[in-house]
Amino acid sequence: MARVAFPVSRRVGVLFYLVVGSIFLLFWKPDLLSQYAWGLILAADGVVLLLGLVRPALRMRGLLKSGAPAQGTVVGTVEKTGDGDTYYHPRVQFTTAEGRTVVFTSTFGSQFAPKVGDPVPVRYRSDSPEQAEADGATMWMLPAGVGSLFGLGLLVAGIIAILPE
Repeated sequence: MARVAFPVSRRVGVLFYLVVGSIFLLFWKPDLLSQYAWGLILAADGVVLLLGLVRPALRMRGLLKSGAPAQGTVVGTVEKTGDGDTYYHPRVQFTTAEGRTVVFTSTFGSQFAPKVGDPVPVRYRSDSPEQAEADGATMWMLPAGVGSLFGLGLLVAGIIAILPE
């Protein structure tokens, strides 16, 4: 099964490692903190995940929902290495409704290199066509789903831990 690379800012990456580290600490040394402290850490981790993953995904959804549509063509690929794997991000060329030709590199990549010449549906901002992305629901649904699932789960676990028995 092919893995997909999602764009993650440096800030989100740091927050992700802080969340994972705090959860690892909680399970590695469970007696180190009180139940109330456990709850606060889990709830804070949940909020961090919700804000860190869902917000950018919803921003992407807005572009894909309200952006101007165009038909693009793959003109090349950009290889990026992450987690020991190589991901191929398509370079896509399209023409705006005003006749301007724009080339962009998709922020999403996969382990399979796209074929040059393949058609790609595109959405772009009319006022800034360089802000474009390949049109597809999975571009925003997967990050939003993962962020929501884990973020809400940690938030609920934290609230349950804080509540008195």
